[in-house]
Amino acid sequence: MANIEKQRERLINLLKELFQLDQPELDFGFYRIMHAKAGQVSDFLQNDLLAIIQDAFGEADEARIAEAKAAWEAARQQAEDFGAPNPDEAPKGK
Repeated sequence: MANIEKQRERLINLLKELFQLDQPELDFGFYRIMHAKAGQVSDFLQNDLLAIIQDAFGEADEARIAEAKAAWEAARQQAEDFGAPNPDEAPKGK
């Protein structure tokens, strides 16, 4: 879990650097708007963005787990059909 937290902090820091939120001397055009909205941008980066990423990758992880489980069940059934004595102990079963 500590590694995930480090990666999240790194992502947030890189995005803050990208948006140059830590450089108040930039006070023109786009940067003026970004600095005026810095609180909202930081809140989005730390709360909303991470929730969106978690939802997106959580769905992908669940789909991959379901796919792997279905493939395992199919391989186990095939081993049983061919008369394997203990399909859970076979190399592909493990």
